[in-house]
Amino acid sequence: MGDSNSKKLQDTIREVSLVRMRSNSGIDGLRIEELPAIPLVYAHWMTLIVASGQHLAFMFKCHFMHDQARFLAAKSYACQPDAITRDQAINFFCEYCNLVGGGISQLLNDCNVMVGTSLPIWSRGFDEVFSFPPKGALTDSWKLCTPRVEIFCSSQIEVFETFDFTGARFDQNADSGRVEFL
Repeated sequence: MGDSNSKKLQDTIREVSLVRMRSNSGIDGLRIEELPAIPLVYAHWMTLIVASGQHLAFMFKCHFMHDQARFLAAKSYACQPDAITRDQAINFFCEYCNLVGGGISQLLNDCNVMVGTSLPIWSRGFDEVFSFPPKGALTDSWKLCTPRVEIFCSSQIEVFETFDFTGARFDQNADSGRVEFL
């Protein structure tokens, strides 16, 4: 995978993470910001999803605090943030990872790069200290934020075989990533 392909895939993961969170939280003011330094632990909770195939494997992680998760999940559950339980907040972020991972997997599949996607996984954010990217993996970290919210996202890409991702086009306006939470 060439350098421009790597950069495009990383940028696309960032873009999908932003669009999916805006869509499901209802917060249009969310933006991507760079991290000044990559912390050892981003936040108290973490959700992640993995996709893998013949050409590559990628992992998307989202790191968050409970209060901010409640705030972001309120629209999806159609209630006030203080009515969101811990389990609902975590479920919101698991589904968010599912939407991001599924969106990237679909774009890859559209480029004839077939991947299988895991179920989302929930863990303590402190487990991040035990996570070491494989040698040669492409890693990226950023935050989605407003003055009220700050969540951290990261991706890891391992390339096994070259492929062409240049034709991938993520259509922000055709976002089918909205989920109804019961």
